Amino acid sequence: MKFHMAAPSMLVAFFLIVSPPFSFSIYNGSIGGGSSLYVENPDDVLISPNRIFSAGFYQVGENAYTFAIWFSEPSCFNSCTVVWMLNRDVPINGRHSKLSLLETGNLILSDAGKSIVWASNTFSMSSSSLQLHDTGNLILITQSESKILWQSFDSPTDTLLPLQSLSKGSVLVSSRSSTKFSSGFYKLSFDGDNILHTLYNGPPEVSIAFWPNRWSLNLDAGRTSDNSSRIAVLDSLGKFTSSDNFNFLSADYGVQMQRRLRLDFDGNLRLYSRKNSKDNWTVSWQIYSQPCLIYGACGPNSMCKYVPSFGRKCSCLPGYKMKNPSDWSLGCEPEIMVPNCSASNQATFIQFPHVEMNGNDMGYFLNYTLDKCKELCLQRCDCKGFIFRFYLHYRPDNVPYCFPKTRLLNGYSSPHYDGNLYLKVSKTNPSKTDWLSTEELSLDCPAAAAVTQLDRRFTYDELKKATNNFKEEIGRGASGIVYKGLIDGQHRVAAIKRLNNSSQGGEAEFVAEISTAGKLNHMNLIDMWGCCAEGKHRLLVYEHMENGSLADNLSSNKSLDWKKRFEIALGTARGLAYLHEECLEWILHCDVKPQNILLDAEYRPKISDFGLSRLLKRDDLHKSSFSRIRGTRGYMAPEWISNRHITAKVDVYSYGIVVLEMVTGKSPSMGDNVEEKGLVQWVKQKRNTTSASGLWWKEMIEPVMGIEYDAKKMETLIEVALKCVEEDRAARPTMSQVVEMIMKHEN
Repeated sequence: MKFHMAAPSMLVAFFLIVSPPFSFSIYNGSIGGGSSLYVENPDDVLISPNRIFSAGFYQVGENAYTFAIWFSEPSCFNSCTVVWMLNRDVPINGRHSKLSLLETGNLILSDAGKSIVWASNTFSMSSSSLQLHDTGNLILITQSESKILWQSFDSPTDTLLPLQSLSKGSVLVSSRSSTKFSSGFYKLSFDGDNILHTLYNGPPEVSIAFWPNRWSLNLDAGRTSDNSSRIAVLDSLGKFTSSDNFNFLSADYGVQMQRRLRLDFDGNLRLYSRKNSKDNWTVSWQIYSQPCLIYGACGPNSMCKYVPSFGRKCSCLPGYKMKNPSDWSLGCEPEIMVPNCSASNQATFIQFPHVEMNGNDMGYFLNYTLDKCKELCLQRCDCKGFIFRFYLHYRPDNVPYCFPKTRLLNGYSSPHYDGNLYLKVSKTNPSKTDWLSTEELSLDCPAAAAVTQLDRRFTYDELKKATNNFKEEIGRGASGIVYKGLIDGQHRVAAIKRLNNSSQGGEAEFVAEISTAGKLNHMNLIDMWGCCAEGKHRLLVYEHMENGSLADNLSSNKSLDWKKRFEIALGTARGLAYLHEECLEWILHCDVKPQNILLDAEYRPKISDFGLSRLLKRDDLHKSSFSRIRGTRGYMAPEWISNRHITAKVDVYSYGIVVLEMVTGKSPSMGDNVEEKGLVQWVKQKRNTTSASGLWWKEMIEPVMGIEYDAKKMETLIEVALKCVEEDRAARPTMSQVVEMIMKHEN
């Protein structure tokens, strides 16, 4: 595809044309017809007029070179920030190779002075020149007509620069690894339905479009296939727009910065930015904050697990060994044969809780028991294992699903996944314990900062109008009042919190809220849509939660049945586990209580109010200090009062109190029949005095829940809560362990 554009600014060019290649040097931004750039001369480099970009031969291996474009500074040799390569899959020799612009207007790359590796196949009757522009675009242009014959922007490698269009015929292709620049397994392009998508095409002979999820396409930011232009572009301020309505803003939107949108070798699309060449590149947007969700993350027959302090880790499943010790993308291969169908009595299953193997199902079998699912897999020679789960959010009748697998691909472990993997193995295979104790190796992932969504900034007048002059109050607390409002042209219902001007620490809480909540993306955490900081006014804009707070529901006459309370406890635990263990920066909420747990239209919980929260970098985990006590009386862990070291276990303690309050219907300080004892002491006393009956907890549960509840789950929930409120913080579980303990009776 050829593009025509206005003539570029007049460039002052000086050419030194001599025949011996070793004395030929170019420092300006262009060469003319009849000239060549030689691989053996390191000074044969084109530099853009603004000196931001350079183009020349770039070493990618021993005696292997490509012609590339990179950011000029900081000065680099073979570790530059490369944005384009001409011959990434066919490197040329380090001797006698050259890029030549012929008098005919044809641009050719020749290997060792003999074979032609690449040619632009262009022709011009008039003289032409090859120019490197300030945008990073390498353009072959006729000098008399200013007609573009060829340009690098039409054939991107893995990177899109500002003002470079990704169009119908354009494809971003990831590199093979962080050090191998040849074509990798991931592609970004427009598909036949005009949707911008990411494709995985790698081992073992799998090709699948994995982003966006087809089943959620209509919900994914309003994306639409009702277009025919197929064009996407990033501007210099950090705004990305696509013809299928996939749009986003960088975290630092609105500032002129150096930017590049890159499809990284691990399959994640990331936007990098920096103010100038002296700064490091930072991630200002990315598709996936959980890298294990990317298709093909660890290769076949393996398991991916995200560890906040490390990144993603890959491990072979039992009975498999790493295929190539230096390349996890190839996954693992069998080291012990699984018994065939005729020897099914020699096979058994290993259970892996909260583990998914995405895709490659034989089909799905509705309302199959666990034993029936095992029998099905044992009878099928091609069954490698199965996923067994309940769709609690979509099927409230608790119908189980069985998904037998023909191949074990895209395995990942997450406490938020509510299914289990049952792996078929020989009875002589190593035990699950042996597998869990083996060393886990990591991928060489690029360092990435937390993804921060840019706050949508509102003016005070906009929010005053949205709330009809702050008319409808829907909640209040010590720091301010929450009003119902309509934003985005009256199309979105919002909860708008107006902070008190005189509230103690109000400014600090405002800053903490926008710097924390704006970074989060989880189904059990409140979405923050924007803020207002104008004069003395401080307002925060959140999504509206139809059923208010958990505190409102517990204190009103509304009936929260057992199923709702159980799901609230589980969802809240998942949200806290994300804050503590899955964010790139750990977050302590410091004020977990029913008032800060909001419920949507389906009574799904979302943790809110991060005004007292604390961000901890990984290396600060054991050095946290707080200038003041944080939290609410009755929900605060004892270490706050005793001035001991504060860790994430303070949130665990508060969570345990909330669960006990939900189950018993009593406040943490006192209530009916609690007398002067606290809630924790009252529950423990009940357990000690009535433990002989076996159902000691039945006397404590909230009567409004009725008798329609799962006794085993109820007992588990109370036992977990009591573990969370142990005086000794070391005896308390982590929140991911809480999720696992609650979920253990789901199947």
